[in-house]
Amino acid sequence: MKKILFITSALLDDPKRGTPIRIRNFIKQIEKENNVVIYHVNHEQNFWSQIFQLRRVIKKDRPGVAMTATDVDIDFPFWLKILTGVKIAVDLHGLNSAEMYFHGHMGKWKSWLLQQKINFQIRFFDLVFVVSPKLLDFYGPKIKQGVVIYGGVTDDDFYNGPIKSPEIFTIGYTGNFNPYQGIDEVLIAAGNIRRQNLFPFRLNLILSNGQKQVEDRLKELNLLDITDLRFKVSHDEVPELMAKSSVLIIARPSVPMTEYAFPSKLPEYLATGIPVITTKVGPVEALLSDKDCALIISPDNVLVELEEKLVFLSKMTVEERNSLGQKAVKLVRQSLTWDTIGHTINQSLKNI
Repeated sequence: MKKILFITSALLDDPKRGTPIRIRNFIKQIEKENNVVIYHVNHEQNFWSQIFQLRRVIKKDRPGVAMTATDVDIDFPFWLKILTGVKIAVDLHGLNSAEMYFHGHMGKWKSWLLQQKINFQIRFFDLVFVVSPKLLDFYGPKIKQGVVIYGGVTDDDFYNGPIKSPEIFTIGYTGNFNPYQGIDEVLIAAGNIRRQNLFPFRLNLILSNGQKQVEDRLKELNLLDITDLRFKVSHDEVPELMAKSSVLIIARPSVPMTEYAFPSKLPEYLATGIPVITTKVGPVEALLSDKDCALIISPDNVLVELEEKLVFLSKMTVEERNSLGQKAVKLVRQSLTWDTIGHTINQSLKNI
């Protein structure tokens, strides 16, 4: 059993978003085989005072590894390695520089400089976990030891309630209204289907933001009257609400922010037993292309292919859709539960 100093600025008590949820589950797995001490970073406090406080912790408690998650907090273990020689590890969820640039929080050159800094720092890490093979390839020989850890689910994410297929084919989506999630493509495709009267359907939308924007878009596309719209639903309620769908969609575009990340709701979707349509972005191809348990579309032709797949699913029988969904559940139970993933995490930590 090792002593692990885990450094994070994420709020873990009641996480709502994918990143804090992953960090919380990551820590829970490490705690099964290690003694974990969590240090909460406060980015409003002086960086160096926190570094020297952590240095004192390392001198006193002598942890085997100082670890963090995301490149947002990567400076802390890096400087602790320089100052104390402690072994360090990080769980990278994507490219923060690309995300900052995509959202307009950082200019092109500042984003490039941030990534160059991380490229330099990553060489000092003894172990780097990444969420996709593409992210591992991105850093390549800069990484001493890299391990791909996809996102996972807990037992609570499997829907155990009564499964009753909706009487009307229902298109489901959960997430936020940010462009990288691809919700606008979902709504446009649905609008096209209704305008052409291809088949009757409803929309089941569970969102965390953008209420006015979504309602305006639904009115514009003549979809508001056939939409069940919910906002800021608790994480515990989501599985039961998602179960009221006939299909669940992830229509992320292909941009650096998404190509090097992992769609955290993908395993949650798959665990419902409801057919999933997803774009071939990030680790999707590596994870699902040969499994025949989800429908994969090109991010370069989302509207056309999404419409085609929705028509295809609408023509399937309930039994055929259930069979497709159960293949996905089988994959998740075999490979994408946090208990299964935890064995790989702890074995990797044991080896450094």
